[in-house]
Amino acid sequence: MAVQTYEVAYSTDGITYTALTNAQTLNINFGRQSQLDQIRAATASFSLRYPNGFTSPIAALVSGTFIRFRNTTGTAYVLFYGKITDVTARYGIPFSGGVGNADFLDVTCEGQFADIGRMQGNDYVMAAGDVVTQFGSANARYPYPFDGER
Repeated sequence: MAVQTYEVAYSTDGITYTALTNAQTLNINFGRQSQLDQIRAATASFSLRYPNGFTSPIAALVSGTFIRFRNTTGTAYVLFYGKITDVTARYGIPFSGGVGNADFLDVTCEGQFADIGRMQGNDYVMAAGDVVTQFGSANARYPYPFDGER
């Protein structure tokens, strides 16, 4: 079996993505973990090694930023697409320059289903009409990120 390579990228507009070069420990969950569990929204998480530490942070890595995981072996395809829900910093041992040798960000994300599920609580007004209109309106919050990928 061939070695698989993955890309984690972020976007503030949902269209133009910037790849993160130091993403590690990718984790994606879809649906159920056990047969009797209820179906849950898709979630993902990853750790990001911060090569320059927090002296030059990536300002866009905050809640609400679009995130995309892709398999880049052969023809690239999207594995997960959603928004960042939480970012936690883990500080390493500082060098004399102030940059740790083990600074990490732990990033958690949720897919569209979770975002749609809390729209009413976030005061998002859904369009009147049939269910196709409702989901079309909700889907407009997520630009199509796949660069022609199907």
